[in-house]
Amino acid sequence: MLVAGGAFAQTVAAVKPSPAPSKPSPADEYMTKLGKLTKSPEEFVTTLAEFINRFPYSERAASYFYSVRNVLKNAKDTDETRRLANQLITNTEGIPSPLKADAHRYVAEALFTAGFYEDSAAVARRLVSISDEATYLDFKRKQNEFTMADLVAKNPNYKPRPLDEERAKESFLGSRVSAHNLLAKSLWEQGKYDLAEQAYRDSFALKVSKQSALGLARATEKNGKDDEALKYATVAALTGKLDTAEMDYFYSTYAKLHRGKTEGVEEYLNAEFEKSYKNPVKSEKYIKTAKRSDRVVLAEFFTGAGCIPCMPYDYTFERVLKDYSLKDLALVVYHDHAPYMDPLGNHSADSRVKYYGVNGAPQLFIDGKKFQNDLDYNGGSAEGDKIQKTADAVNANLRADLEVHADAVIDLKAKRAGEKVSVIVEADNLKNVSDDVTLQIALVENKTTYSGENGLRFHFMVVRALAGNNDTRTFGFKIDPTKSNRFDYVFDLYRVVAQNFAYYDMKTSEMMKAFLGRMGGKMPDGLNIDFGFKYKKNQFDAGNLSVVAFLQDNKTKKVLQSSTVDLGSK
Repeated sequence: MLVAGGAFAQTVAAVKPSPAPSKPSPADEYMTKLGKLTKSPEEFVTTLAEFINRFPYSERAASYFYSVRNVLKNAKDTDETRRLANQLITNTEGIPSPLKADAHRYVAEALFTAGFYEDSAAVARRLVSISDEATYLDFKRKQNEFTMADLVAKNPNYKPRPLDEERAKESFLGSRVSAHNLLAKSLWEQGKYDLAEQAYRDSFALKVSKQSALGLARATEKNGKDDEALKYATVAALTGKLDTAEMDYFYSTYAKLHRGKTEGVEEYLNAEFEKSYKNPVKSEKYIKTAKRSDRVVLAEFFTGAGCIPCMPYDYTFERVLKDYSLKDLALVVYHDHAPYMDPLGNHSADSRVKYYGVNGAPQLFIDGKKFQNDLDYNGGSAEGDKIQKTADAVNANLRADLEVHADAVIDLKAKRAGEKVSVIVEADNLKNVSDDVTLQIALVENKTTYSGENGLRFHFMVVRALAGNNDTRTFGFKIDPTKSNRFDYVFDLYRVVAQNFAYYDMKTSEMMKAFLGRMGGKMPDGLNIDFGFKYKKNQFDAGNLSVVAFLQDNKTKKVLQSSTVDLGSK
């Protein structure tokens, strides 16, 4: 008993008491309070003004301006909306001017939503000239210092990051563009079309955007300038950000000048895009070296038509396809929904996302090995060097792999007859592999056109289907590494088109179900998440296809060998 008692006493003594929970900071208390006041506009506006006046350099405080428009929707009537909007402007007069610009912008949006167009125009006019770039950057530096100090206080191991000034400049430009667009649409709603057109022109001169281009198209059409309307509607369409109704408006402006018809509209968009498009990556033709092996390198690129960080890779591979032959490189591009629903996606692409555990784009795997690149591209005007650096790094990797001997032999034959693509693959001489090897056969479209949200229109080597069972979403064929293997497969192009069409509704339903599951089964108030596809792109050009085959060791992910047949050149 004494021994047991002694042991128990030692055990109790060894247990350290749990630290007392830290007291919330004043900023945390404000945030907690604001989170509970979204249904109480009066209290929300008063509390937010207190918060922002007390902590003007807090990014978290500033972030609550974003909620103003939705909170004011809960006002008892439009008069209260107007009163509270003006109250917030009055109560934030003393904050730094760049922050005041944020407050004014969201207040003006709330006034516009409530139908107070003269009020929103008046606020927008003040907003246009409320700050300059130098003042804005000085504010963002102080805001960054405040944020870093707060993070270090909470975690002494946190490494502070300097302000990304190029992105801050882009943000400032974006805020000015938004101010002009807000002014323009407020004037438009008042029927002041000439003034609205000028405001949109001011916005367009600062930066081309969907809002400014589409606004200019509608304003010039209203003012009797149909040629200009098509010009600006085309610019808007090529941003890739128009919804279905907005694209219908573009088609109507095109038809108005083409005898009421839309024939040739896609070719027209292609030609207009090419007028200003320039790939910034320098060409670098591959020259065979003395160490060149028998390998055909496989690049698997995961992208999204709306993915801005993907653009350096998109540019790179457009160039790479011209700099390397099919005997050097096999390229397959999988379109993932990153960050928007991408009509070039399908179950085949999703299966490769799952296989590699891809979480977002861009991701690149070269011969099964993940390509590492720390360059964070955001589309800024001063980030051009990141595009070339990415291309240089990808090329270096490709060229290094071309000097590594293949671990298998693939003989690929493919031909198209009408709507059928027949494929024969023979795989032999496998070495340095496990007992778990798969042959993948991809049907890819060499080039397709579609304006994605990142502004790129041409997409290359897009995977339209993998050989296998699309219904069960299992693709590829198991290989016996100890002997010669032969596989015959036929892609039915009609079936592929139909399967990819059915994918749209299926994927939308699955993603909504998964999202609601994470949200407890109900869409949160104030959110309007839509996983629908704006456009359909399941149709493809049967005369512009290739077949890519590759062998992969599933235990190591190593690609043993690959091969491409371009059906379009036959």
